[in-house]
Amino acid sequence: MVASFSAWNAIKNHGAFAARDPDKHARASLDWMAYIGGPRETQQLLGDVVLTDADIDSKKEFPDGCVLTTWSIDLHVPHPLYTKENPDRPFISKAIHRFAVDKKVGYPIPYRCFYSRNVPNLFMAGRNISVNREALGTIRVMKTIGMMGVAVGRAAAICKVHNCKPRD
Repeated sequence: MVASFSAWNAIKNHGAFAARDPDKHARASLDWMAYIGGPRETQQLLGDVVLTDADIDSKKEFPDGCVLTTWSIDLHVPHPLYTKENPDRPFISKAIHRFAVDKKVGYPIPYRCFYSRNVPNLFMAGRNISVNREALGTIRVMKTIGMMGVAVGRAAAICKVHNCKPRD
């Protein structure tokens, strides 16, 4: 909650928004706020392939690439300006972009990232797929996650029809 209210205060009263147009947000009000934050990094499962930022940077080709991501590797780290003020609770972040992904071509995520290597009949789609922290910065966007859902749904249907496991 501290981070949310502090970010709201910064948008309304300080920084680039207020400097450009001090009156624009002067009477703005906060109508709604989620009571649970949406962290990027949560539980992740391991598949037969763990997609890494090195794979993306080098444009490594996987024979089972099936879902395209077009977002750059985008990591959020504590902003140095605010880390000094709140070393134990840095909550304002700074985005670091690595533009290894060509938005016109995309980068194919391997199918082997979408099923568990340990649980024989488990598919995954979303932030929990088999990637490292840096690669998560490119696969986490809604368009890509939606395509993961389509690919995993179709793969599950094929497994059902052929009575097989995801790895088969």
